[in-house]
Parts: sequence; structure tokens; C-alpha cells
Amino acid sequence: MRAVPLFLAVCLLLTTPAPVRAHEGDSAAVLFDFGDGRYAWAHVDLNGIADGWNLTVAANESLGYAPLDFTVFSIGIRLDGVDGEQGGWPDWWWHLYVWNETLVAWESASAGASDLPVAAGDAIAWHRAVDDAAFSSDPPVATPVLPSPWTSFRGGASNAGVAGSSGPASPRPAWSYDSGSREAEGTPAVFGALVIAATDSGLVALDRGTGTRRWFRPDLQGMSSPTVAGEGVLVGAWDGRLHHVRTTDGAELWNVSLVSPGRNAISSSPLLYKGVAYVGTWNQTDAGGELVAVNLSANPNAVLWRVPTGDIHYSSPAIAGDLVVVGVNGMADASGATWDLPYGLLAVHRNGAVAWFFATDGPVASSPAVSAGRIFFTTHGSRLYAVGTDGAEAWNRTIGFSTSSPAVSAGRVFVGNGSLGGSGRVQAFTTEGTSVWTTPLNGPVQSAMVVAGEAVYATTNAPEGRVYALGASDGTVRWSWTPSPPDYILGSAAIAGGRLYVAVDSGYIYALETPEPPIPLGPGVLLAVAVLLIVIVAVFAYVRRRPRD
Repeated sequence: MRAVPLFLAVCLLLTTPAPVRAHEGDSAAVLFDFGDGRYAWAHVDLNGIADGWNLTVAANESLGYAPLDFTVFSIGIRLDGVDGEQGGWPDWWWHLYVWNETLVAWESASAGASDLPVAAGDAIAWHRAVDDAAFSSDPPVATPVLPSPWTSFRGGASNAGVAGSSGPASPRPAWSYDSGSREAEGTPAVFGALVIAATDSGLVALDRGTGTRRWFRPDLQGMSSPTVAGEGVLVGAWDGRLHHVRTTDGAELWNVSLVSPGRNAISSSPLLYKGVAYVGTWNQTDAGGELVAVNLSANPNAVLWRVPTGDIHYSSPAIAGDLVVVGVNGMADASGATWDLPYGLLAVHRNGAVAWFFATDGPVASSPAVSAGRIFFTTHGSRLYAVGTDGAEAWNRTIGFSTSSPAVSAGRVFVGNGSLGGSGRVQAFTTEGTSVWTTPLNGPVQSAMVVAGEAVYATTNAPEGRVYALGASDGTVRWSWTPSPPDYILGSAAIAGGRLYVAVDSGYIYALETPEPPIPLGPGVLLAVAVLLIVIVAVFAYVRRRPRD
């Protein structure tokens, strides 16, 4: 019987986790939130730094940014610009926040940066945001818990489709949720503890960790991807309204009617920039569509302006300097079966004045991506275009029929092609139009591209649709994953916190993550396993030899 205590000791040795090493050095975190979907984090060794301003300066230097723009007053220091991105009059200011670990939330700083004490483990944030009538603003969406959320269809105001975190190195479902819808085609928003997704049966909010449903709005049907906006999300629905829905419980904060109801009335996803939401509409009665601007900050229900145009279907607006740009699909009948001129790329000044219209070889369903003064988008007419912010064409390339929204990162443009029922591929070009690589997939790529780290992610709209991860440098397939049950995937991926979230036409919403690595079998573990086996054999032999009563 003396073997039993030894057996328990060996089991304890095998099940006790290895000690976690303490963080080496004293550091604090700084977040720069540029207010347009871009985030930058810096972790700074304090080395004698004791206040928020010197911590901010050190964080700025560690990121390689230009020197900060600031103004010194008798009562403190005002941050005016980070890396050339200015705040300022009348309400576009840099605001200072402090992370409250107890509340798990950002709080407005109780003191100016130069008077704000900081210590190891602290986190502060600078958020360029719009003040409301009470001179307050919403806190950053990025947090130390989820440093790089996915807050809108294309991840930010430029529609570049670049994630702030890497995606899964290989796919394993962390969870799946059956929405009960026949189709789920939007891109989820991922932030805080939530995943919010649009489906044909309604808008649903899921727990980010477990996939458990938090709330459901069956009246908000559609494929307009939600956009995080303060305490709620913005989403267009087939009732023809832009809705602002509270994230905690799905309650309606407000809504505004933009177009007559109908399937796909608002399939464009809203863009939020400087307190204004921009979204496209599709009238479906041969009356054309509109690009609409809605003011969220001063009067939430106020439509600032409407610009009549051809129908805007899947295309979501992007910001290009002072311009709002969006793809126009042309005029369509109620069934959407035919498209007539005008179609192309529409550019409107943010005051509502039309800047220019770039006519194309076919309807534009893709969302334009903006990078380095150029606008990249695809057409039904088989072209990938690069257009300057002045409306002049820089170049175009024949890629085949495409509704895929490009992603732009590190001097390259990634785009998919293919029509329903046909083949498809992903192609990479330099931003100057040079072809880099082409990778065929198992069906048409009609979703938007997403770049995360060194990988490009795409989905295929085929009967056995797949999610693909391709090497950004050479297009090699790193992995592919087929959902169960298999179905078409028109929705695009959202990447946050190392996970990939995607909605499938089966109505399922999935969270994919990298599988946990196996426990390394070092010499100590192998020795313990050997001892355990010896003990088990000894106990077994002892029990068999012991005389029975």
C-alpha cells in the first residue's frame, strides 16, 4: 500500500502547471487611437518615467513617429497631433483615458497628462474623437483585453482591410452558432466581449469567448455589416432605415429612414468618420440610389445631405482625404437582374458637394480601398482600377469578373475574382500595378480580402465554400477550412485577438482559432511518465498477489 502515496505524488507532479515567469522590467502601455479604425500600441519600460506625458513621449518615439505636436498652457499640456494626424477645432480632439482594471473599462483621466501619475502595469490611451454637446466623447474601442478589435466591414475608414492582430496559424473552431437563417452574409463586428453579425433573419450579438447568444433583433434583417459607434452599433436593414442599436441589450437608440423598404434596400455597410455616418442605398424601383450622410454627434436623426446616384449595392464608402468615395452599381430593376448606366466610382466632398464621377467598364459592387493617395476597386467588367484622389486613372488591370473588395498593405493590393458557379482566384499586385502572384481556389472569391500579419484571408462562394489563408509574399495556401455543414461563403472574415470570425450561408457563424500546442515533453516530464508507469505496474502486481479474504 506504500505505493499509493507515491502514485498520488507522481499524478500531482504531472498535473501541476509550470510556474509563470514574472514580467521582466517595469512597463506601462500606451494606446494611440486615431479615430478612423487605426490603432497603435506601445509598451514602454518606465525607467524613471512617472507621469503620463513623458510616458506618451516615450511611446511615440518607440513607434518611430514624428515628434508630437502639442501646446503648453499654464495648467498643463494639450496634445494636438500624433504622427501628423491633427485634432482641433471645432470638436476633433485628442482625449486622454486611463484603464480601470477593476471596471475593465477606459475612464477619462482625472488629471492632465503631465500631472497624471503612472506605474508599472498601467495603461493609458489617447483617442482622437468628436465631442458631443456636453464636450465629452466615447472611449476607445481597443482595450488591453482586446487590443485590436474589428469595428466595421473593412476595419477602418480607409477600407484597407488590414487587421491589427495576426490570424489563426491553422484553423480550429473555437465555437459555432446557428442563427437559424438561410443566409448570413455580413462581416461580424468584434469588440469588447461581443461578436455582432447581420443575417437574413436578424441582427445577433454573441459572446466573444463562447459564442452564446446575448441578444437578437429579428426585425433588423439584412447583410449590412455593423459598425461600432459609441454605446451602440450602426447597421442598415431591409426596412430602409439606418439603426443605432445599443450593444449591451440590442435596444433601439434611434433610427432614421433613408429609402423605401425592400430586400437589399441598405446592403451597403455604414462608415463612421468624425461623428458622421455615410451609407449607400438601393431604391429597387428604377429610381436609383443615394449616398447619404447622417450626423451622429449633434443631432443623431439629422440627415446632413443626400447625393442621388445609381444604385449602391454591396459597396461601402471609404474616406480619401476630404472625399467620401463609393462604388455605384448602376440602375437596376426590382429583381436586380439588369444593371444600366451610370456605374463607376463616385467621390463626394464631406460637405455633400460632388467632386467627380469615374465611369468604369461595368458595375462596381466592391468597396474602394484607399492607400497612399490612390483608390483601388474592382468591377463586374473584369477590371481592377487604381484612381487618384483627383479622379484621374493611374492604371487598370484585367482580372475577371469581380465583386471582391481589395485589401492594401505594405505596397501590395490583394483581390479576388469569379462569378457565381464559376472558378475563382486571388491575385496580388504592387500598388503600381505589377502582378506579383495568382492563386486559384475552389470557387469564386466574391468576398473582401483581409490582411493579417503575413497572411491574406479569403472565402469562396461555392457549394463547399472554404476559408483560405494565403502567404502574402507568394500566395501559397497555408491552410483551408470547410465549415460543417458546408455551404456557400459570401461573407468576409473579421480578425481580432488572433481569431477569425466568419458567417456562412448556412446561417452558422464561426470563430476559428489556432489549436493549443501540445505540452512539450521535456526530460523531467518523460521521467515522471516513466515513474508513473512503473508505479501503475507495481500497484497492479501488488493487488493481484494480495491474498483474498
